[in-house]
Amino acid sequence: SPLLKGFIDGYNTLDALASLAFGIIIVSTIKKLGITNPNSIAKETFKSGTISIVLMGIIYSLLAFMGTMSIGKFKVSENGGIALAQIARHYLGDYGIIVLSLIVIVACLKTAIGLITAFSETFTELFPKRSYLMFATVVSILACIFANVGLTKIIMYSTPVLMFIYPLAITIILLTLVSPLFNHSKIVYRFTIFFTMVASFIDGVKASPEPFLKTSFAKFIISLGEKYLPFFDIGMGWILPALIGFIIGLIVYKIRSNKSTTTE
Repeated sequence: SPLLKGFIDGYNTLDALASLAFGIIIVSTIKKLGITNPNSIAKETFKSGTISIVLMGIIYSLLAFMGTMSIGKFKVSENGGIALAQIARHYLGDYGIIVLSLIVIVACLKTAIGLITAFSETFTELFPKRSYLMFATVVSILACIFANVGLTKIIMYSTPVLMFIYPLAITIILLTLVSPLFNHSKIVYRFTIFFTMVASFIDGVKASPEPFLKTSFAKFIISLGEKYLPFFDIGMGWILPALIGFIIGLIVYKIRSNKSTTTE
């Protein structure tokens, strides 16, 4: 459907990446409320995450339903924004556009504030000589500039980068969940991320704009993914490399642990 096509093109890829940024804000907010025990922080984070999952599930289900019901009414849109505008105008007329505009402003504003805050706080810690205000100002100006390019072009040019980053983000999230099993060893993280990065690069090339896809380099890289990566056609070619990297990293970790134990 028009609506689903627009959202699948770019938004779903951002969810895992945004969760990393918003996770920082949630944890920081919980700490500011006076909760310092790691287990308590984890419980409160889990509660807020559960609420978000349920509500986002309802929202996306309703959007999917709207998109399904719009089949046959409109042509396939370039992005979800156009599809939403068409549906809102169809059912509510000009008032629908006004209501949709207010909803989008509120939704995007809270996301922008959250991401700018997370970005600025993180980079202030990495570069303490620079002020929070400087990072917040710079990223706000850049976002304002890029926003005027248009949603369709933003999705087109950002999708290759997102397709490269999102497997790494998901891998890091999964590793964090199981890291107690290997005592948070860096070697397991490194092997897993390295193998995942190779597949992510191929996924990024596959999602590149049409002119680049026609080059011999892009065709060669994509052919490697099609030949050697299972699930590559559905954008999940990184799963097997990540699993291989994790197993190798785990083996190396076990060998090193046994050596250190023997030495002692």
